[in-house]
Amino acid sequence: MEIGQQQTVGVFKRIVTNVGPPSVYNATIKAPKGVEITVKPTSLVFTRSLQKRCFNVVVKAKPVTSTTFTVLSASLVWKSIHHTVRSPIVIYSFED
Repeated sequence: MEIGQQQTVGVFKRIVTNVGPPSVYNATIKAPKGVEITVKPTSLVFTRSLQKRCFNVVVKAKPVTSTTFTVLSASLVWKSIHHTVRSPIVIYSFED
């Protein structure tokens, strides 16, 4: 995570494995106000079982002016014709 005056940015690399038949999964993000979340690529194409694919999740959050511990939740959902895979995303801030 990089913390600056304007915003905090985190880049998270993930690797997933297809355990079913060939499929295409498309990403949907739900983020709270003040948080921008992007995923690249937005689609994962699997042509066989046990195939691996990588994607990056970028989280950009505006500074929080609260002096208390703050927790925000978001989600990343990968959906194919047959399956839905949900990943929770938790963003938190606290004062040192």
